[in-house]
Amino acid sequence: MTLLVGKMLLCSEGYADRAMALTAGADDWVTKPFDPADLASKLKAHLRRIGARELSALEVTDAHIAQIERVNPAVNAIVTFLPELARDRAKVVDAMLGQGLDPGPLAGLPVAQKDLAPTRGIRTTFGSPI
Repeated sequence: MTLLVGKMLLCSEGYADRAMALTAGADDWVTKPFDPADLASKLKAHLRRIGARELSALEVTDAHIAQIERVNPAVNAIVTFLPELARDRAKVVDAMLGQGLDPGPLAGLPVAQKDLAPTRGIRTTFGSPI
């Protein structure tokens, strides 16, 4: 189970790397070069801490939501923002972990879907303003 934070439309070259850094919690996303190994290390650490119950999926999701709310007005990367859906799914992950169930290898990791992937019950624009 993964968390859907929003549906991401990457508007121009370079935004993909910056958006990945944003969702990893980087504050210096504009000036710091994108490092896939660093991102992977951060993601693994989040997943390990969630699995060990040192950090809740809801805490991680709330941090990602706050970062999106802080940066998205400038980059317009999230075209359909669904923070309550993400929070609801994070709560499910936390409940499953609390019951000793395995919610899956990426459970608790917020994911922004590109706006070109149709999703049931969620607006998909394919990048069109109409």
